[in-house]
Amino acid sequence: MPTAQTAHFGAVSYAEDSTLEFPAGLPSFEQERSFLLLRPAAYEPLCILQSLATPGLAFLAIDVRHIAVNYRAELDDEAAALLGGAANEAEFDLLALVAVAGDGGVSVNLRAPIAVHRPARRAVQCIQSNPAYSCRHPLGGPPVDFEEPLPGGSSCS
Repeated sequence: MPTAQTAHFGAVSYAEDSTLEFPAGLPSFEQERSFLLLRPAAYEPLCILQSLATPGLAFLAIDVRHIAVNYRAELDDEAAALLGGAANEAEFDLLALVAVAGDGGVSVNLRAPIAVHRPARRAVQCIQSNPAYSCRHPLGGPPVDFEEPLPGGSSCS
């Protein structure tokens, strides 16, 4: 079984089916293409995207279903091609990256979720055009129903 070195968990043994390939990398981390999806029980429902190349690089994430009811991601043709072409929506997970502000506030990025095609073990970050999806959506409370309009929209600026 392969082992990955991590800054937060030390050496971690993993199965090949827990790795993800990001064909285009991530914005600002384009050279980072291989990640390990860690799901420590103590962190549930959070998960960790751990770089296989850089032990100190890891992202905290959560499945959008824990945050938003009726969330609908739009995959453009480029994202679909990077993921291996069109696929059944049931084959995808959508992960929102978690951010912790200096004041201790915790938010998730619903504007640019990570789409994970489970069968291909490929992933891509996809920017959403829906103005209801914020890049700083507060974490906590019951899931939001995006069928109901949000007052004022949101912005990442």
